[in-house]
Parts: sequence; C-alpha cells; structure tokens
Amino acid sequence: MHSDLAVIIPTYFGRDTPPELRRRLMRDAVCDLGLFVAPSNWVVVLDGAPWARGDVLSVLDEVRNSGKPVVVDVETNIGKGGAVVAGIRAALEEVSGCAALAVMDCDGDHSAHDLTHLVELLAQVRAYTGRPLVEVVGRRIDRHGCLGFIRAELEGVTSRVTFASLRFALAREAQGSSHPHQSDRLIPALRARARSAGPRRDLGGSVRRTGSRGRLPRLYS
Repeated sequence: MHSDLAVIIPTYFGRDTPPELRRRLMRDAVCDLGLFVAPSNWVVVLDGAPWARGDVLSVLDEVRNSGKPVVVDVETNIGKGGAVVAGIRAALEEVSGCAALAVMDCDGDHSAHDLTHLVELLAQVRAYTGRPLVEVVGRRIDRHGCLGFIRAELEGVTSRVTFASLRFALAREAQGSSHPHQSDRLIPALRARARSAGPRRDLGGSVRRTGSRGRLPRLYS
C-alpha cells in the first residue's frame, strides 16, 4: 500500500453515455485501485457532468468501508487539464503525507497494477538525478494510436505547459534557498501555493469539494 501516493481521477461522462455503462467504466477504473492506494488518498474530480454525478458517487460508495475519497465537484466543465489541476490542488491540501501524485483515467484505460512499478521507477529516477524538484515518470508509448492526432497533440501540449509552469513556480520558490534542488521542498512548496491561491476564475466555473473532512471552501468562484 502506497500511503504517500495520491491518485487523481478526472471524471467526465457524456450525456449520451448510458448510466449502466458509466458505472461499469468507473468501477473498472477503481476496482483494483484499493489494493495499492487507500480510498482516502483518491481525489475524484467530477468535471461538470451533473447527469453522471450520481453514477460516479454510487461506485465510490462501494469502497466507503475502506475510506472515503476526496471528491472535487466542478459545476462547469473545465476539461481534463483543468480537472487535473483542480485535483492536484485538492490532493496537496487534503491528502495527508502526500509525496507523489498519479493521474488515472475514469474509464479503466490505466491499470492500478502499474502504480507499484511507477513508484519504484520514480525512486530510481530520484536517486539517479539527485532528487530534482519535479519528476514525471510514465506515459503512453504512442499517444496518437489510442487518442488520435488532434487529441494526442493537445494532451502533449497541456502536459508540457503544466510541468513547465510547475518548474517555473518552484524555481521562484527556491530562490534564496541554499538547497534549491532538494525534492523534499516540492510538496511543501506546492501545498503552500495551493492554500494561498485564493479565489480565481482562470479555469472557468466554480468548484465545491466534499471528502473525508466534509464540505470545504470553494477553490474557484
């Protein structure tokens, strides 16, 4: 069990997706996840699809005995990139002891059984590189084959912009430090930034979050 790992699950199902299929796909996504990460370390982002909310929550209720996931409820669809950002912020604020983040799709496209291998690889990369502030481990071998050209290119651009922004923000945080490259500064720095971000509109829509600590203040308004 990886107690220091938070798993972010951006979730969206189209209005025309049958409820039975929504529940089956969501169940496929999380059925084995509890073997590796406790449900209290899951951050499920409901990305502006109120018609699917009940289906998603019904699947999460099935694992409630093992812990209650953090749920980020986005009223207006902000897209996968925005949902991932909202999930990262919630994970840094709400998952105790979080030292690593993983993102998994809501339709079973990613296997929870890969998490252990990725965590081990992350440890090797940190040891080899001297523990840099941000590491990205794991990706699709061929984005275009499974996503199509346009979506694959958009996902690649989104990933590059997201992590370039993280590196820039953390570089500014590290200015004046005698140890600017220690990875043990990563999570505290990101968590401090998440808590001090305050209301903003850059992702569009508003977010309310419920989880193990009950109703929390809005992230965006």
